[in-house]
Amino acid sequence: MQYFLRKNAKGAGGSTKLSEMTAFGDFIEKMELIDSSVLFWERNSLWFKPDGSARSRIDRLKGVIRKLISTCQTAFVPGRQILDGVVVVNELIDLAKRRRDKALLLKVDFEKAYDSVNWKYLNFVLRKMKFPTKWMEWMKACIFTSSMSILVNGSPTEDFVVGKGLRQGDPLSPFLFLLAAEGLTRLTHKAVEIGTFKGFKVSEELKYDILQFADDTILIGEGSWDNLWSIKTILRSFEMVSGLKVNFFKSKLYGLNMEVFLAKDLHLLS
Repeated sequence: MQYFLRKNAKGAGGSTKLSEMTAFGDFIEKMELIDSSVLFWERNSLWFKPDGSARSRIDRLKGVIRKLISTCQTAFVPGRQILDGVVVVNELIDLAKRRRDKALLLKVDFEKAYDSVNWKYLNFVLRKMKFPTKWMEWMKACIFTSSMSILVNGSPTEDFVVGKGLRQGDPLSPFLFLLAAEGLTRLTHKAVEIGTFKGFKVSEELKYDILQFADDTILIGEGSWDNLWSIKTILRSFEMVSGLKVNFFKSKLYGLNMEVFLAKDLHLLS
């Protein structure tokens, strides 16, 4: 990925096919960094309530979701408030204005987020996170083997197999989406770790690079061309494996204390 970013930072032109495949490979390698050790939870707390009664699927997932999801995600996680992320963004913008720091913020909008999650990708994430065999069997029966038909002039068509999407209204879907979106968080953190993406520095010990509120994501970093191309690489890599495509018409790019031409160049990401 580091080679890809340096290559594309030189200009907007040129072929990106090979570069995108390189980024895709780096994403798959990055998934190996998921620390599965936190998921060897106590089976009693996962499957049963304190009174001995069986937990529902949602209760079981809620019991471990905080161990799986990074702290930058503030929605649907017990003990976290969605407004926490809003407060952090406001404080970061205010700090950048006071210190006259150059900063880049991209508010990401995914096209039909819940309907676009690739099942093979979600299944891969669940397995990498060491979910129990019983849970995987439930997911296979409830999600990964679904089929549907379409009404045409009042008559149903033949059933066909569905390969992506989470059911709207299913109380389990928000939590499964958080697990899918965690891949973007880990990919962004990895880009920061290897130095291809630079987050916004609050202090020597504290930096921010991504904030998430369910399917809403804000990428935050230093205001530079390199960071702009790093964002493109991250989002494109994530799209290729997860199916979550960015809607650049609804996404917004904001620049603080930056050149006007750079702040207006969101179209270069598409």
